[in-house]
Amino acid sequence: MGFTSPTVETVDLSDGTRFWSLRFSRHDPKTGKLLEFDDWSHCIAETKSHQVEDTDRRRVLFDQGQQLKSSSFTPPPHDHNQPRIYQSRLPVLRKDADEFQLHVYHNNHSKIATLDVPFPVGTAASPEWTPNPLPQTASDG
Repeated sequence: MGFTSPTVETVDLSDGTRFWSLRFSRHDPKTGKLLEFDDWSHCIAETKSHQVEDTDRRRVLFDQGQQLKSSSFTPPPHDHNQPRIYQSRLPVLRKDADEFQLHVYHNNHSKIATLDVPFPVGTAASPEWTPNPLPQTASDG
């Protein structure tokens, strides 16, 4: 099963919420024909220390470069030549490597694929620190 390289970018909403917008498509590796996402249920992003499930999953269809339809996996149109983009949201993850893994799941909860995805540009690495002892402010006695 072929996939385009997933695109992940940080999005800031007006209410201060930050999330990553995840987008990728699927195609037949031999013919290049675009494939559908009918049987997909969700994706899970995994770093070395965290796993989070995507939200706001939908299919986006494009027609001559313009967004045509966005849906939460309603039955697709019969034209299988229109580019289909899987789009969802991920919470901003702490960077603990150059890439994170994206696990794609089927409606029957079996894993379809695991993709290695680079962190978005500008994602800072998690700080490394060790706690200092608390200062003594009073003594009993």
